[in-house]
Amino acid sequence: MKHQTGYKILINCFLIFFCLIFFLAIFRLFRSIYFEKKNIEVEKIVLEQADMIQFDPTKEIPVNFTKLKEMNEDVVGWIVIPKTHINYAIVKGSDNSFYLSHDFLKNYNIYGSIFMNYENKNDFSDANTILFGHNTYRESMFSDIVKIYEGEFGTDLSILIYTPEEVMEYQIYSTYLTVDTDSQPLSTSVNFFEKSDLSFPKISNLTKTLTISTCYKDDTRRVILHAMKK
Repeated sequence: MKHQTGYKILINCFLIFFCLIFFLAIFRLFRSIYFEKKNIEVEKIVLEQADMIQFDPTKEIPVNFTKLKEMNEDVVGWIVIPKTHINYAIVKGSDNSFYLSHDFLKNYNIYGSIFMNYENKNDFSDANTILFGHNTYRESMFSDIVKIYEGEFGTDLSILIYTPEEVMEYQIYSTYLTVDTDSQPLSTSVNFFEKSDLSFPKISNLTKTLTISTCYKDDTRRVILHAMKK
């Protein structure tokens, strides 16, 4: 009898455990769907206010920074990577934590924002300017950076950075995987990085590097992308 009672208790414990796992998975799914919807809503608002829903490359500075500044004084620029879905405002906080979990309107959102390293200068004048953003596993934020790393867009790629004062063009020359504890690619004083898992066109003039960092397929690895200012 005691043996049967112990067996039933063990079975019940396993059932409770698996129920908890199931409900946790459901909670995470609905949480992800909720914040994804909120993220899409904010993206649309920002694109509309910036006049960037239909990107016009013929305009010298097509971004309406006046309206963006009214929405968020932390905006420092705008990034466009032709051929991809990347078309976003860039913000900069007082640290590298806030915009990991807050959208452009400063509301809590697990998908965060595209943001500049808080130690960088707002005008992208450092030897290496670093941008961060989440890989959302859909066509949003920096998910296309992973696709660039995997070769889906080819190797002849450039990046456009707009600020209220100027437009800057960068040529992508390097992308690779690293661990999340690797701080070398995030040095603001290094303007060129030799490592790359893809072969990009050679660069003749070394000026200033733009570095983009996003998570890969887990929380321990990062995709790093480097581009040189033309």
